[in-house]
Amino acid sequence: MPSLMHLADEILLDILAYLELDNPTLSSVCRTSSRLNGLARPILYRSICFNLPPHDPIRQLTQTLDEDDELAPRVHRLALTWRKDGYVPTDDRVNFQNLIHKLTSLRYLTVAVALDQRSPLSFLEFAEYKELRRVAFNYADLTNSMIMKFMFLPKIERMDILFLKSLSNPSIPLDCHLGTSSLKVLNLGPCTPREVVLGTFLQCPAALESLTFTVPPFAEQFQTAVTTRIFSPKQVGDALMHVKHSLVRLAVYWRSSNRNDGSRLDLSSFEKLKFVSLPSSLFFNLAYPHGSRDGVYQVLPKSLEALEVMFPEPHWIFKFPIFSTVENDGPLTRDNWMMELALKKPVSYPSLSRVTLKEVAKDKGYILPGSKMADVSEWVQKACDEMGIQLRVWTR
Repeated sequence: MPSLMHLADEILLDILAYLELDNPTLSSVCRTSSRLNGLARPILYRSICFNLPPHDPIRQLTQTLDEDDELAPRVHRLALTWRKDGYVPTDDRVNFQNLIHKLTSLRYLTVAVALDQRSPLSFLEFAEYKELRRVAFNYADLTNSMIMKFMFLPKIERMDILFLKSLSNPSIPLDCHLGTSSLKVLNLGPCTPREVVLGTFLQCPAALESLTFTVPPFAEQFQTAVTTRIFSPKQVGDALMHVKHSLVRLAVYWRSSNRNDGSRLDLSSFEKLKFVSLPSSLFFNLAYPHGSRDGVYQVLPKSLEALEVMFPEPHWIFKFPIFSTVENDGPLTRDNWMMELALKKPVSYPSLSRVTLKEVAKDKGYILPGSKMADVSEWVQKACDEMGIQLRVWTR
C-alpha cells in the first residue's frame, strides 16, 4: 500500500501548506525524515505564533535565524500574544527588536495583550516593515505614533485596531503626507476615538475602501466626566467626508446611547458606497420616539446596493405614531418610512437590491438569539417586490 513518502514533492507541499498555522504539527513533521524536513521547514517558518511569557522562544528563534540566513526571508506572518503579564524586560525587548529587524519579508503582524495588563511595546515602531500588508493590534497601550507609523508603511493594506483608551488628536509624521497611505481597510474596535481623531485617521489613506467603527466615541462610553456632550450623527458624517470618493463598505456598531442632537448621518454625497450597515440612532433620535422618520432616503448614497439598519427594540422598526389614527392598513401607516424607502429607489438609489432591518443585542451587532423573520404590511412588501428589493426584518 502506498505511503505518504511515495507521493511526489508537489503533492506533499500542497498537503503541508494546509498546516501553515499549525506550528506544533509542522515541527513534528520536520523530525520525521530528512526529506519531509526539507519540505516542511520553510513552511514551518512562514507563520510563527508565540504565546508569551516566557520570552525564551524569541531568543531561540533569533538564534535559529542567525544560523540559517535563508529562513528569515521566508517568515511572512508573526503573531505575538501575551496571555497575562504584558510586561517585557529590557533584555527581552532587545531580543524582540533584533527579531523584528531580521524579518524583512514580514507581511502580517498580530499583537494581542490581555486587557488588564500594561504593554509598553514601543520596540515595534523601530523596524522598516517594507513588505507588511496587514496589522492587527489588540492592546490598551497603543499610541498615536504607532498607529501613524503603520498607517504610512509603503505596502500597508489593512489595519485592525482595538484599543481601550481615548487618544488625543494624532500628529502626522514629518516625512509623511495626508492622502498618501496605501491603506484600503480600516477596522476600529468597540472603543472608537472621538470624531476629530477619526477624521484625522481618515485623511491619511489615498483611497480607503472599507471602514468599521463604533458610536458613540470612547469618551461618551466610559468617561463620566465628559458624558454630558450630546452625541451628533452629523459630526460623524463630517469625519467621514474625507473618504467620500473612495469608500465602498461602511459598517458602524453602537453602544447604547439616547443623547442624540436630532441630526442624521448624511451619506448622499458618497460616490462609491455600496454596502451600509448602521445603527438606527444615526437616522432616528431614540430619545424622541414620536419624531418623524420621513426623509431617510435623502441621506443615502446613489450607489447603494445593500442597506442594513440595526434597532435596539422591535417597536422602533415599525412604530410611526404620527399616522397611528389611520384605520386602514394603507401606505401611510406604521411602515410609512419603509414604504418611502422603496418608492424612492428609481431616482435615489437605483441599484438597491437588499434591505435588512434587525433587532440586535445591546452593544452588539448580531441578531438576538431566538429572532425570526417578521411580517411587514402588505403595502410595503408589495412596493419592495415591485422595486426589486429583498426586504428582511428580524425581531424577537
